[in-house]
Amino acid sequence: LYGLGQMLISKVRASDLVARLEDDHFAVLLPDCDQHYAQIIAEKVRSAVAAYRLRWGLHRTRVKASVGVVQIQSTLTTVDAVLGGAALACTEAKAAGGDSVRVFVPAGGYEELAG
Repeated sequence: LYGLGQMLISKVRASDLVARLEDDHFAVLLPDCDQHYAQIIAEKVRSAVAAYRLRWGLHRTRVKASVGVVQIQSTLTTVDAVLGGAALACTEAKAAGGDSVRVFVPAGGYEELAG
């Protein structure tokens, strides 16, 4: 997964932060970024992950990305709330078959993006 993490780093700005949260869960913090630009980056990351081939011994395998986008706003008052929103959007993307991007909307909905 190191190679996947490095690939993610190469797709974002130098000021952005890529972190591995769990075994196969990564987060990307995009400071000073509006939702529109975040969606562009999310799609760029999703596309790069879809093209990536993970090495496992002598084998290479495709991986899919279920990407959740959440914009930090006044209704999300804790780190847990922000990460929870992103996790819900990721779950929605995965439920839709994966290899897609969803945007968390605090009112309880999701915005579907191509992918």
